[in-house]
Amino acid sequence: MTLRMRLLFCGFMLAVLAVLSACSAPSHASSAGAQPAWLQERLVIYETAGRQSPVIAVHAWTYKGQTVYEMLAGCCDRFNELYDASGRYLCAPGGGFTGMGDGKCPDAAAARRAAEGNARRIWPVNGGDAQ
Repeated sequence: MTLRMRLLFCGFMLAVLAVLSACSAPSHASSAGAQPAWLQERLVIYETAGRQSPVIAVHAWTYKGQTVYEMLAGCCDRFNELYDASGRYLCAPGGGFTGMGDGKCPDAAAARRAAEGNARRIWPVNGGDAQ
């Protein structure tokens, strides 16, 4: 293989890798665009805080026929807060000192487990540590 052919091959492979990486990496901005404004504002705060963020993941799922957003706390006996689509606090179905939430919606934890297949990660988009 001549030097010219090797250079062309390397250039082609770099172009293919660039296209594949651009297609497979979802961006935070594009996925946040479909979310309510109040949630977009919170996601910016969480993103800016980085490892200092009290929230490690945000999931959306259906509870009592409506889309809800669950903010999963990272540590330290914090509540996992649940909000409706308009940003109104509903309850904390999990977390806290006992791990059982704040008791305001005792059926939400079971509803979350039942919705597991339909729950979707909103943030962090690329995975992170939380499930």
